[in-house]
Amino acid sequence: MKLSLVVIGVIIGVLLITWMSLSPIYFTEGRLLAFRSPFHSNLTIAFGTAVIFMEGFLLNKMLRGTPMESQPPNPPNGGIL
Repeated sequence: MKLSLVVIGVIIGVLLITWMSLSPIYFTEGRLLAFRSPFHSNLTIAFGTAVIFMEGFLLNKMLRGTPMESQPPNPPNGGIL
């Protein structure tokens, strides 16, 4: 499950980087101008990296059942009486 969360975060980050990089080139006139990235091109890598990190963190928190820290520790004898 962790690998799928990583893949989802990377895909979303790459899509953001692609949009921020290519929108000034392709969205230059008409209705598509509304979809053009308003940010400076130097922010592309920073935003992409931040989105990959935050998406992985949020998906991990939302989709994982209980946090590892809150689970009771295993008994020293492995649970065997």
